[in-house]
Amino acid sequence: MKSANLGNSLSVLMVLLDVTTGLRRSELFALKWTDVNFSNLIIDIQRSIYRGHIGSCKTETSRRPAPLDISVAADLWLWKKTSKYTSPNDWIFASPRTGGQQPFWPDILFQNVIPPAALRVI
Repeated sequence: MKSANLGNSLSVLMVLLDVTTGLRRSELFALKWTDVNFSNLIIDIQRSIYRGHIGSCKTETSRRPAPLDISVAADLWLWKKTSKYTSPNDWIFASPRTGGQQPFWPDILFQNVIPPAALRVI
């Protein structure tokens, strides 16, 4: 799957997850399945990623549990069921280009995928 052909559901999911949790894009793309607690509707923010470097969050305040909207959680669960990368340590938004070893590159997505998806949500 190429980044330009991600499909509406994934790009809309990224926008909804970002808007409803207030995550920075570096935190959004650094999410792993182990960070999501579907039972308690919480995302545990553990790391960020910037230019391919995985590190800690920008501030201590950023490293906090974020509430997960129930409808966004349902969409995220559906993504998990259709994704190739679903192990606890896999990236939620794993790049097929890297065989899931890295998440998608945010700049490419923000240029080519997210703006049209955001317009569809509005």
